[in-house]
Amino acid sequence: MVTNESGGGPVVVGTDGSQCARQAVTWAVGEAAAMGRGLLIVRAARGRWPPPGADLLAAPLAGAPTTNDVILDTRQRLADLAAEVRQQNPGTVVETALRDGPPEEALVAVAEDSDAAMIVLGASGSGAFARLLLGSTAAEVARTAFRPVVVVRGPAPHPANAGPVVLGVDGSDQGSEAAGFAFAFAARHRLAVHAVHAWLSPTLGPAFGPAGELGLAGQTPGLARDELSAAAAKAVHQALRPWTERYPEVEVTHEVVEDLAAKALLDRSAEATLLVVGSHGGGELRRVLLGSVGHAVLYHADCPVAVVRSPEKPEPPD
Repeated sequence: MVTNESGGGPVVVGTDGSQCARQAVTWAVGEAAAMGRGLLIVRAARGRWPPPGADLLAAPLAGAPTTNDVILDTRQRLADLAAEVRQQNPGTVVETALRDGPPEEALVAVAEDSDAAMIVLGASGSGAFARLLLGSTAAEVARTAFRPVVVVRGPAPHPANAGPVVLGVDGSDQGSEAAGFAFAFAARHRLAVHAVHAWLSPTLGPAFGPAGELGLAGQTPGLARDELSAAAAKAVHQALRPWTERYPEVEVTHEVVEDLAAKALLDRSAEATLLVVGSHGGGELRRVLLGSVGHAVLYHADCPVAVVRSPEKPEPPD
């Protein structure tokens, strides 16, 4: 059976003390409460830790704090943040972890050790986390973590202004994992799901994967656009059917548009509560964290973005 969150453990959130990280913590604790899970706040201290066996009390350079001072200060800041979160969310179990090394490695390791439901990160921050979305780091987190990865951008909207969950659909078996995550999130937050499939003209190919993945294999370039669009809409409906049957309370709308994938998703992110894409689907979705589509979504979406990895072909829901 598909599990809509990867593990039975807590929601893991990375922090560096920045405002963006604070927003990620706020989003993560809300999600932990909605799921009935604990919250595990993780901080990485890259390049600040002594080598094994080093004397933490050795004389520092003139005017510089000792490494031990830095460690103690970081640990205290993490404890203070956890205490604040506990006070504001008394029903949620809040724990912390302070790890050495790059943030992407620390987060993935803690997530695996704790069987995390998901990993949550701020869109930007200071220090090591400021580089999280630069270069290949974000792609590395999503590529190596067997967990959904949520990148939070900006403060959460007021519940009265909450929009739908926008889901990028490619019709592949792997995309079922992203759909399951989107529907589960929508169900517990009483939101609608708006499924989007973007495609280009027959001469350029669809924006999300080969035509065969949406049941369009064998169609000729001369087929009318409205016929291709209708066939794609039918295929999207069939791909989502297992989830609409499992979550009948979730209102679902489908949209098939002739547009670039990045533009279609970004345009709809402005009114969304969450944008969900799969990282190992077909075509552009398979490369969502490696090319222009992924960069556009992660850097420019107007809402939090969930990247759901599907390392293996999921089983259909009961």
